[in-house]
Amino acid sequence: MNAIIEKYIEKENIKKEKIKEMTSNQNYIIWLKGITEEYSTIFDKQNTNNQSDLSKEDIEKISDLNILFEVIEKYACINHIEPLFSRFGMHYYISSNDIDYEIGFTQESGNIFYCSRTNLDENVKTINFNDIINKESKKRHSKILKK
Repeated sequence: MNAIIEKYIEKENIKKEKIKEMTSNQNYIIWLKGITEEYSTIFDKQNTNNQSDLSKEDIEKISDLNILFEVIEKYACINHIEPLFSRFGMHYYISSNDIDYEIGFTQESGNIFYCSRTNLDENVKTINFNDIINKESKKRHSKILKK
């Protein structure tokens, strides 16, 4: 098999494992809570250059913001939740354990994924990350389709 194809397959398998890990437990969201206590906004490409005190684990998890966004986007699509658009990109609001986050990307100079802590009022539509982990929406969605 071609080396380029093998490398692509390997990267996709690693990505699948990260998605499985991210959606099967609270580890990533707990890490997100901690890192956003220290840095209110993190960027997948810029933060690692500006924060020399980040651990290797933090740098790796920050680089996975694009995977987190993909997980949220897939959940939103299944549940007919529209993203919010801005002049430079798009985002979703998620909540977990009474903390609100804005997760999105900006296209100012290529796709840069970010996560910011935010305080939302109760009228703002948020995705509960626990529903993603518990796969609650898929259960509710499949019940609706069966009716």
